[in-house]
Amino acid sequence: MFAPDLINTLRGKSAEELVEWLKTGAINLDTPIQRGYVWDVKKRGLLINSILTSVPTGSIWFNKTSAGVYEALDGKQRLDTVRAYMNNEFAIWAGVEPKSISVNGEDLPIIGKLFRQLDKELQRKIKGHIFDIYWLNNATNEEKKIIFSRINSGVPIKPADLNRIDILSRAAFTSLAKHPILGLWLGDRKVRKFVDEDVLQDVFCMLCAPKPNLMSKPRSEFLKTTALTAGQEDELRSALDCLKAFHAGVSLNIPLFSKLRAKVHTEALVYAAVLAVRRGMTREGYVRRMKKFFSGAEHIVSVSEPYNTACRSGSSKEPQVRARMDAITRALDVSDSDIGGIGVESEVVKGKPRGRKAKPKTDAVIGAASARPPVKRGRGAGRPANAAE
Repeated sequence: MFAPDLINTLRGKSAEELVEWLKTGAINLDTPIQRGYVWDVKKRGLLINSILTSVPTGSIWFNKTSAGVYEALDGKQRLDTVRAYMNNEFAIWAGVEPKSISVNGEDLPIIGKLFRQLDKELQRKIKGHIFDIYWLNNATNEEKKIIFSRINSGVPIKPADLNRIDILSRAAFTSLAKHPILGLWLGDRKVRKFVDEDVLQDVFCMLCAPKPNLMSKPRSEFLKTTALTAGQEDELRSALDCLKAFHAGVSLNIPLFSKLRAKVHTEALVYAAVLAVRRGMTREGYVRRMKKFFSGAEHIVSVSEPYNTACRSGSSKEPQVRARMDAITRALDVSDSDIGGIGVESEVVKGKPRGRKAKPKTDAVIGAASARPPVKRGRGAGRPANAAE
């Protein structure tokens, strides 16, 4: 049951008022329950056209926090589209109909027009467009998820989209995901779908979960109960710097780079980078080992057969995740003088060793298991949860 005062209505707000609220921070669009900015130019153009032709544009839903900030539950794409258009960030898509709007008997063209290029009357119509507003009064995470699911009853919502709100160190992962290499490495389309944050959260699970299972339920439970410490956050940030150095060495190799941009390989590279950071390895040493490790034949991404096998069907299950972690660790174990032997390192296939065993580094090497520092568990541990951000 919902509290009697949970759902409230606001007097209709104009597009101009809502954009001003965005500027002042009274509205927060970047909430975990909302997807990234996923609308393309076509959808944005259709919304502006709908406003200009008086087609209903639906209600906007917020959660009003105890701090008085309105968190977007539904309407992020529409609000961001109106904000971007009024800031002249895009022109109206050529494929929309009608291509002109009649004002006082005169047909005014709108196709290809920025906001500032529109007739003043059309600008006033956009600014004055009224959105109906509903808001929840400081709702709990569970209440927000229930409302969100009902609002989007016609659109499939992935469990990960709903579970994102409960991640204990969500704010820290969001901050880390702003590292420029992730957008460069993954591309805008994946970033809009939170793949950058998913990669970092998966690596955290690989490093610190007692059982590194990346299936939705165990992964979600771990992220809801385990805080990312400040030290681990620094390690991940340094690891992304290593990935940036690796990118500089492979970006011109288009076939290889295209394969490595897959989420599973990106996770492996970031995981390896964290281990390299913990060992005090130079970025050059990390880059050399990873370039060799990922120098498989044309249709094979890695020189490690166990790694390749573990990247196929069921790659999120614990045995496959462990197999990838072990293969990556062995790749880092090879000494500088023997780095050319990574391709024939000792690997176990069905219990039988294969190739020659690579020489371990002479300095102390912390393996994947022993490299995991003790982690604090429970909602009171480590970084405080910011569930209502």
